[in-house]
This record gives sequence, C-alpha cells and structure tokens, in this order.
Amino acid sequence: MVPTFHSNNIGNFCSILKRGIIGIYHTVSPKHLHRYCNEFVFRYYSRKIKDTTRFELSVCRQTAKVLRNESLIGEFVVMGF
Repeated sequence: MVPTFHSNNIGNFCSILKRGIIGIYHTVSPKHLHRYCNEFVFRYYSRKIKDTTRFELSVCRQTAKVLRNESLIGEFVVMGF
C-alpha cells in the first residue's frame, strides 16, 4: 500500500516534530537534524499502535552501533572532579 500525502499529513507530522523538539530536546543541532527527524517519522507512523508494541518495535530496530560523544560533536571532553 502506497501512503497518501495531504497537507494535513504534513501539518500533523510537523506538529509532532515541533512538540517533540520544544518539549523533549529544547534545541536541535542542524548537524543531527536527520536523526531527530528519523525518530519522529517512526513516532508518526507508529502513533496508532499500542505503546508496548511501539516499544518492542523500537527495541528490535536498534543497532549495535555506539555513538560516542566525540564522534557526535567532534571533540573529546574530559570530566574532572
């Protein structure tokens, strides 16, 4: 089945994305915007299924790749005590 796109679909997605950025992340770096968008695409397409099923789907889709802070922001930060 091919998804149908209307202006309402785009508005609904943008609303979910905007609420997520304002309510959860507060700021978004343009460098990682595609990661945030991918998360909210998953949330949008799974919005009509139960939370437990959505959780199981997200766990099954995880990869073994570890994103370290140095690779994300390009610098090594030493935490001093």
